[in-house]
Amino acid sequence: MKRRKQVKGKIKKYLSYRGYGFIEYEDSEKDIFFHSSNFQSTEIPSEGQEVEFRLIDTPKGKEAVDVKVIPPGVEQVSDEPTETEQVSDEPTETEQVSDEPTEAEQIPETGTDLGELNGVGPKYLELLKAAGINSVESIKEYAPEVLLANLLAVNEAQGITKRPPKLPLVKEWIQAATDLG
Repeated sequence: MKRRKQVKGKIKKYLSYRGYGFIEYEDSEKDIFFHSSNFQSTEIPSEGQEVEFRLIDTPKGKEAVDVKVIPPGVEQVSDEPTETEQVSDEPTETEQVSDEPTEAEQIPETGTDLGELNGVGPKYLELLKAAGINSVESIKEYAPEVLLANLLAVNEAQGITKRPPKLPLVKEWIQAATDLG
């Protein structure tokens, strides 16, 4: 795959139930494909959003990766360091390095772990954790379509299960988590 420069565009269509969409972008009459796993935001992709992304060539054609929303009023978003920014892999004095799980990674010991949800067996539990869902509390924060898109993207990348969950099951998990309080 060949990397290309940063490009700006606008989300033309997003199919949340499929986990992909299309971006119309400058310098092209054709729309570009993007998968939700390449969307670098906690926001849900939505039609009309201004985005910045990189184009890559794949066996199936061009694809948008590293897709980021450009907040209104901001000209361009870039990951490239400025001259005044120092680039280092070493942690700064304010960063703590620890092998201990962070608060967000810890599973609460309240007896309401993900395995208690109906339909969450070992493979789905592994898939949820790989997608960053570590507790019943965290699953309640998702819209079913967004959670499903994230799970499908993680499963596609890691091959955790041959039978990924479907939207009705994800809806059941979120409802059960909400009912647990």
